[in-house]
Amino acid sequence: MPRTKEVYTWYRLDEIKKLKAQYNVIYGERSNGKTTSCLEEVLKEYCANGKQGVYIRRWDDDLKPKTAGKLFNFIIQETDWISKYSGGVWNTAVYKNREYYLARDEVNKKGERVQILDKQPFLYCIALTMSEHYKSVSFPKVTTIIFDEFMAKGTTFYLEDEFIVFCNLISTIVRQRNDVTIYMLANSISMYGCPYVYEMGLKHMKTQDKNTIDVYTYGRNKELKVAVEYSDSISPNGKASDVYFAFDNPKLKMITGEGSFAVAQYPHLKDLGVKYKKEDIVLTFFVLFDEEVMQCECVQLDNNVFIYIHRKTTQLQNEDEDLIYSTDYSIRNNWHRNILRPQNAIQRAICNLIATDRVFYQDNMLGECFTSYYKWCKQN
Repeated sequence: MPRTKEVYTWYRLDEIKKLKAQYNVIYGERSNGKTTSCLEEVLKEYCANGKQGVYIRRWDDDLKPKTAGKLFNFIIQETDWISKYSGGVWNTAVYKNREYYLARDEVNKKGERVQILDKQPFLYCIALTMSEHYKSVSFPKVTTIIFDEFMAKGTTFYLEDEFIVFCNLISTIVRQRNDVTIYMLANSISMYGCPYVYEMGLKHMKTQDKNTIDVYTYGRNKELKVAVEYSDSISPNGKASDVYFAFDNPKLKMITGEGSFAVAQYPHLKDLGVKYKKEDIVLTFFVLFDEEVMQCECVQLDNNVFIYIHRKTTQLQNEDEDLIYSTDYSIRNNWHRNILRPQNAIQRAICNLIATDRVFYQDNMLGECFTSYYKWCKQN
């Protein structure tokens, strides 16, 4: 469903909140206000109802004072939200022991400037890598969870079984309740190899249009709802700072908001004017990764041998005979998990072509997918 076309100074939660989904996945260009709007939501809920929030990051280093201590800098310096939502009782926020407290600066009877902290935190900060330490902790007042930067740069940056680790942390916070709203935020880095896209079945993210919200439902009675929003630019004409990133590099479009995901430029056969016939194909194998089926054709033209990778849009015809690479386990001899572990001369030849950059792609997104699989192979 398209969002209402209205120009904001930053991204707002107004449209996605109307869907009342348990999970709200919001991704888009960098610095468009996704995190700021979610933090505002926590502030409003705490000041109005005493409800608290949890802010999640992947790594513990992300929550040290030098980084997480600046989380509310924009809100403190550029807005009056703390004073506005607290009715003038508080005017700032303080980070202390992985928790955020509302506070106020005032002058005491001695003329000394002092800082008064609220009795309880309004926001807890937890790293996935430290989530085991919170299994015995209770969070009965938490009704908003923010998982920031859930998309990483590649498969090597995720934790082992990260989606399960995340779900276990959600279980620790939610317990037996059903009144918690979860916001999962990300810059449009790369969805390939992202465990959340795969495990949550967010199949349409690869083709989702900007400024739209897709809804996924799960469960027998569709009681679980996941809303996915591809957030638009904060300005229809772009940000003033976009002038600094006007280089011919497609990955910079994640910053400027002109493009979708930050994909690199991969070699295409059409750019070289190379064409081949069916009889030039000496071997066909398949790579199954992140719900993509990649048909890989080893081609020989005169003395030149290369691999051309394109999408297979039909079902596999010979699953028991074709050479197939997949991260899934299989007892079939023709199925292999890691392309970097060759078991015969043919597989070694494939590895050699990849290692010597003799690989060409149908498009850049497919290049990104195969590269993510290749990185997974290196990691494993």
